[in-house]
Amino acid sequence: MRLDLLLLLGVAQCAIEGVWGMSLWDLGRPHTKEPYDPETTTIPDYVTRYAPLVHLYSEETYWPYGIEDYVPHFTLQDGLHRNVSEGRLRLQDLEHYRRYGLGELFLTAKDDFDNDPAWITGRENVPDIETGRIRGAPATCIVVDKGDGVVDAFWFYFYSFNLGPFVMGGGPYGNHIGDWEHSLVRFIHGEPHVVWMSAHGGGAAYDYAAMEKLSADRRRPVIFSARGTHANYASVGQHSHDLPFYMLSDFTDRGPLWDPTENFLAYMYDGTRIASFQQIRGRSSTRSSGATSTARLVRSKRTSCAQRSANGPSGGTSSRSAASATRSRWARASRPRAADAPSPSTTSSQSSSSTSSDSSPGAAGDASS
Repeated sequence: MRLDLLLLLGVAQCAIEGVWGMSLWDLGRPHTKEPYDPETTTIPDYVTRYAPLVHLYSEETYWPYGIEDYVPHFTLQDGLHRNVSEGRLRLQDLEHYRRYGLGELFLTAKDDFDNDPAWITGRENVPDIETGRIRGAPATCIVVDKGDGVVDAFWFYFYSFNLGPFVMGGGPYGNHIGDWEHSLVRFIHGEPHVVWMSAHGGGAAYDYAAMEKLSADRRRPVIFSARGTHANYASVGQHSHDLPFYMLSDFTDRGPLWDPTENFLAYMYDGTRIASFQQIRGRSSTRSSGATSTARLVRSKRTSCAQRSANGPSGGTSSRSAASATRSRWARASRPRAADAPSPSTTSSQSSSSTSSDSSPGAAGDASS
């Protein structure tokens, strides 16, 4: 199977410095303040304080994977199947082929992935049951200051393979390699207002207050990744899309809980420049766009946007202990339990629109524009 290089870059440019200046995320909203200084700016702490956690499907076959580890399993070929790259291909090498147009260059797998090798299944990347960390699959966080106090925090999740859905017993349809999914939290003056999730049928946005929260840390919304397709939803169960009468559906449940803040690549984008964040011997540093390759970016447990004390953010339980408290109730060898569902009572910070764990939150409109 062949994967168009520019299609991959068009989605994955968030994980590659210097490729097209991150123009995909310049969504047109004018800024009302001076652009930040990439040498002094850090990602706001509230980005990780309210970051979503992801329940992966309990019987998932294709787990998250690291894009940097994914690329070396391919060679670059042109439309005539001639090799263009030499030696071992690396993620940071891809930007050297920007001169090729869409449909002119392809990533071609070196080996037969129909046998489900480890780099396709990501079978070593099941979240740690205590911390929720996936060591081999860092998430990608991109923070975009839209101006006027509006900040969008994108969380991107990469999977090597997408297992397509089944329709009336037939399928799977739509299998493909290289699967980017994402969620977004929109903040207004530091407070979360909207959570948006990529899904079939165009995705959906929800009021932050209506989202299910982690029982041990009511600030952290919980989302659910569908079996095989990895589409993201706000509740467990069957999710019909694109075809009537539930003929085409995604399915979610309370499988292993992934905490992306335990291992992620962090970036901040102001419409012109992108700054990456790296932790060096306990102190944070920033690098402007083009100054360093993704291979040298943060792969540690925490980045500068998540500098916390052992007790977590002021006034709350640390996300590590909170996730551990929830995750310890999940039984790997049996049917997932709903023990981590929110209690009927809500905290003062939640509105009356908050729902129970298995009901669908009310939509709040599109947060992607």
